[in-house]
Amino acid sequence: MECTQADAFEQYIRNLRVVRSISRPSFPEGKAPAAVLEEIQTNALRCNALMRQNEALLAQFVYDRDPASLIETDIQGLSAFAGRLFNYANSEDMGVAFKVHQLLLAAARSREDVPMIVRELYYTGITLHYMNVRDEGTGINLLGDAIQVYFTEAAESMSRYEQLDRNTRQYLIRCVGNTRLGMSRGTHAESCRYLERFRRAMEVIQSAHYHALDPEFPWESYIYSMHMDRMTLLTHLRQEEDPEVARQVLESAEYIWTHKKKHKGPDARLQNWRVPYFYAAARYHAGVGSLEDVVKILLESAGSVAQDDYSAEAINRKLVLAAYLSVYAERLDEAGAQRYRATVEQVRRSADQYLEQMPASQYPRVVNSAAWELSKINTSSDETANRRMLGSILAGHKPTYVHSLMVAELTRALLHRQIETRPETLVGLLGCRSAAEVQARREELCQTAYECGLYHDLG
Repeated sequence: MECTQADAFEQYIRNLRVVRSISRPSFPEGKAPAAVLEEIQTNALRCNALMRQNEALLAQFVYDRDPASLIETDIQGLSAFAGRLFNYANSEDMGVAFKVHQLLLAAARSREDVPMIVRELYYTGITLHYMNVRDEGTGINLLGDAIQVYFTEAAESMSRYEQLDRNTRQYLIRCVGNTRLGMSRGTHAESCRYLERFRRAMEVIQSAHYHALDPEFPWESYIYSMHMDRMTLLTHLRQEEDPEVARQVLESAEYIWTHKKKHKGPDARLQNWRVPYFYAAARYHAGVGSLEDVVKILLESAGSVAQDDYSAEAINRKLVLAAYLSVYAERLDEAGAQRYRATVEQVRRSADQYLEQMPASQYPRVVNSAAWELSKINTSSDETANRRMLGSILAGHKPTYVHSLMVAELTRALLHRQIETRPETLVGLLGCRSAAEVQARREELCQTAYECGLYHDLG
């Protein structure tokens, strides 16, 4: 019996959820290692079969389809499928949602359907943004240029704003605001480019003309979101002094501080817990607030999280604010450093312990970015503490942990064999200048090989 599009998409989601479930197994205490390994291998084979089936379904109903041949029911089904896969930061499969929206965008272009083009430019850009593909060292979104292309193209339709229906107008305003997404803002020049894009977007979003045309749009939320985004320039300000950027960041901080009460309750934004820090830090960088105020607020906020609270907000507060605290505490004068040294160190140790003790079942995606922030400022020379952090991150995903242990053992065994039989082929490894030195440093080389294998998937 031939599979319909609707049936295929239902099957894809069922398979996806099964794979997600069996790739994170839980085992009772005392289960025999052989039985654990057998279950992991069985699950791996099942995952492989389900993912192959899903790839075949996607090839038939997404990847290999001619956009121009899609009829209205196809488009409705694809849109509904993408909607189930993508929910911003809590998505089932944003990568496939992006591919579906690419297909729908191509179909919209073939039809010359402007409202559909605007809508699909928004969704193609936003799914690409939420893939969050970043450079490990700089944190820069590697897809930034592509993201901006989608939103910028949509923003060009502002010239026909009054000819469009209200639903399309709302997508259009979102695209105008999102033209700044994916922009690097780590240097003065990059921050200035971002601020110019921000200014142009705000001219539209704050325009009385557009507010009068569509008074029912959530304009205050759009403006609030824009100001929240401008607070990301604090990253630049933590690295270098920049008075002009600091002045504009303070404008946003004061707006957010003034309007934060309007955004409490179920509609509160995830970032609202940072508002006191934003306000204090912006005032400090602009030269109108004290460094000690920033440190006090960070200590209070990071230190108030219970050690067993693993909600997304708690993880960010516990780990990210601990990272920020280390940065600002280093700027204190001698007297301030002496006054806060013990409490700052206590918060840092608490953050490390929190990460180490986090149950694997409660290890959400948000931990990745939070732990990355924490590791960036980890200047500890305590190798045991550093390895403990790496191990805590790795242990959060059991199948990867088992795989990594196997890779580590195999890597060490292979290198050990190579040192025994052909040490001359390893000259140059970790600075070894001769075969004799390779053999003399066997234990160190093998341990390094083991750790490379153990941590190779952490990125």
